[in-house]
Amino acid sequence: MWIKALGATEVAVAGEIDAATAPQLRAELVDGRVSTVECSGVTYFSGAGLRALLDAAGRQPDGRLRLSSPSIAVCRLIELCEQTAAFLIER
Repeated sequence: MWIKALGATEVAVAGEIDAATAPQLRAELVDGRVSTVECSGVTYFSGAGLRALLDAAGRQPDGRLRLSSPSIAVCRLIELCEQTAAFLIER
């Protein structure tokens, strides 16, 4: 997995997000300054990745994290876990 800052409040994430890499994602999102995650390049997305994004959503003023161009892997797990309300999804 790699993470790249796209601005003061946006990061891009790509690759596999699983139990081994989710802590890195969580560390990037922990302070609440990131409000948008571009995740079109995510090829694998586990529950650990979803937990990191849900934690980040909870730190947003409106309780929702913006996901820009989420990959099929990301969308599938969010929908299966019925967590769409925590995200503003921009396709």
